[in-house]
Amino acid sequence: MYIKVWDGDKPVSKALYIAIAINPDGKREVVGIAVYDRESKASYKEFLKGLKARGLARIDLAVSDSHEGLVEALREEFLGSSWQRCQTHFSKNMRDKCPKSIWAEVKELLGAIYNARNSSEARRQKDELLAYLLDKAPKAAELLDNAFDDISAVFALPLKYRKSLRTSNPIERFNEEIRRREHPIRIFPSDDSVLRILGSVAMEIHDKWSAGRLVFSMDEYFDKQLKTAAVTASTDQKERRVA
Repeated sequence: MYIKVWDGDKPVSKALYIAIAINPDGKREVVGIAVYDRESKASYKEFLKGLKARGLARIDLAVSDSHEGLVEALREEFLGSSWQRCQTHFSKNMRDKCPKSIWAEVKELLGAIYNARNSSEARRQKDELLAYLLDKAPKAAELLDNAFDDISAVFALPLKYRKSLRTSNPIERFNEEIRRREHPIRIFPSDDSVLRILGSVAMEIHDKWSAGRLVFSMDEYFDKQLKTAAVTASTDQKERRVA
């Protein structure tokens, strides 16, 4: 999100980076908050490096909008992680490339992709929507074809986790609370004041989450990881025998 900070005698726009997560216990955490002069790959890398320095060793699935710098930084700093492109933001991107006359039907077909039972069904629904779009909205068809793997990464998770993790809505709600506290201030005197004031808000929310209910029971999540690891190990063993 963007905030205003005094720089000498003028207010300037700065980027407030915030990362929240579901931890292995199934609770939400605020894992980072920082202020940067701009939104860029370099600043995202610096932010992620800071999270790693403080002990964040692994990200299984990162969920965000499609800022190119963020996605590249995630892939470089957290090798082996998956990226889920926010489906809400993606729907807005698709709407911008579709004639208004067909958007209602496109939206319904997109919903069929998002709510598919598994990745194979989602791919079949994608092919159906592509066939519909090719003549009516070719730019939307191209966008869908290029982005499908990113909007469907969440299918690697068990079903019960997908609805909450297929969009960036959780952090949008967090941002709303930050914005509510930021609004009366309007312009912060310095970067330090941003971190002092909004950082304390983030800590309050973090503490509330820590003492609150689980977002998820993580049993199914870890069971699937064990099964996937077993299949991978078996495949590797067979390949070594063939070699």
